Amino acid sequence: MISTNDLIPLPYTPDLSEGGNAYACQWLAGTFERMRRCAAGAAVDLAFRRFLSAQGVPFEVREGAPFSQPEHTSLVLGGHHCELISYLISRPNQLAQLRQDPASLLETPALIPLDQFAAEGHQPDDLYVFAFLAGGVAAAHEDIKCAIAAGESIHLMHVL
Repeated sequence: MISTNDLIPLPYTPDLSEGGNAYACQWLAGTFERMRRCAAGAAVDLAFRRFLSAQGVPFEVREGAPFSQPEHTSLVLGGHHCELISYLISRPNQLAQLRQDPASLLETPALIPLDQFAAEGHQPDDLYVFAFLAGGVAAAHEDIKCAIAAGESIHLMHVL
C-alpha cells in the first residue's frame, strides 16, 4: 500500500512550461484541450527525467515509431518500459484541495485505458508512473492579471 511518504514533489521551473508549450505548438492542428494535455505531459516528462538524473538513476529515452506515434518517446528504466501517465489539475477547487491536503492524491483512481494497456508492445513488467501537475489555466484576461499579480510565471498560447 502506498502512503503520503511515497509522493515525490518535483521542483517545477518556468523552463518546464516553456518546453511543454514548445512541444504542444508542434501539434497546433489539434484541439486546445489536446494542446494543454500535450504541454502538461511534456513538462511532466521533462521534470521526471530531471529528477531521475539528479538522483543518479540511469535511464534511456527511445524515440517512438515515426508513423504510428511520432510524438511519443519511450522511457526505459532498468530494461523496463516506463509509461508516464500525467494528469493536469487546473480547476481552482481541486488546486485548493491539493494545496490543503496533498494526501488526497492517494484517493485518486490509477486508471490506464484498456486499449493502451493491451496495446502491442506492452509487457506485464512495464512500469506505470502516475504524475499530477498542479497548474492554473487562465481562460480570461482577469485570470492572467491575477496570475501576474501573484508572481506566477505566465506562458500564453493561442490557437489560430
